[in-house]
Amino acid sequence: MWRKLLLTSLLVVFAQERPTFEVASIKEKQFVPGLVGVDFQPGGRVVATQAPLPMLIWAAYDILPTQLEFGSDVPTATLQTFYDIEAKPEANAIPPGRLSRENLRKVELMVQSLLADRFKLKIHMDKKELPIYALVVDKGGLKLPTAPERDCEVRPSPCRFSQIGPSSGVIGQSVTLESLADNLTGFYGDRRSIVNKTGIEGRFDIKLPPFSRGAVTPGTLIDGVPVDLNTPSLAAILKDVGLRLEPQKQMMDVYIVDHVEKPSSN
Repeated sequence: MWRKLLLTSLLVVFAQERPTFEVASIKEKQFVPGLVGVDFQPGGRVVATQAPLPMLIWAAYDILPTQLEFGSDVPTATLQTFYDIEAKPEANAIPPGRLSRENLRKVELMVQSLLADRFKLKIHMDKKELPIYALVVDKGGLKLPTAPERDCEVRPSPCRFSQIGPSSGVIGQSVTLESLADNLTGFYGDRRSIVNKTGIEGRFDIKLPPFSRGAVTPGTLIDGVPVDLNTPSLAAILKDVGLRLEPQKQMMDVYIVDHVEKPSSN
């Protein structure tokens, strides 16, 4: 009993300490084909366009669709409603300019607060075995150039990805295979997690061309942009540098929604 009381008290404290936006506008939207997404902008401003509730939760908790489940009591209609949202933190809460990893985490916590306050979101975590893609070394070995010595501690760090995505390809210097797997997650097939299982340490300079995300039908839109069916698949460009994606299963965190409502008014 005392352990339960202590845990409840800690959860209340954490909820109270979670940062919040100064202002937030939430508008229900009639969906029209086009741009859909949640954008974390410089200075901590967040803009969601035609975003359904599951997408808002993915963004707030930095998880994949496969890591989110809904309880049987959650109304289906609530999950099929789209929202335009604009939210910004109070002045000086988030420094201007590009979000650091630490500040991105703060903004994610603000979105969590918004969901808890306005959508009455209640969520708990569990562990389940989920399908993943393991990033492994292909036959013939790795064919990426080892990065030269660079000072990765200076700011802005030269050891980072400058481009990553289907339309731009993957360009990074002095990056790890661990970070490559993390950054490619969501860009392949059914958007499973991509987990580095190469067993290779060290940093590499990576330059991969634009790639498709598995679409085979002309006119297919991904993130609102028509897919170029002439571009190679992600699997193909990884194979060119001695890597492949292997379907596996792994225990992962799963976020289960117990309760959620349509949002309160602005």
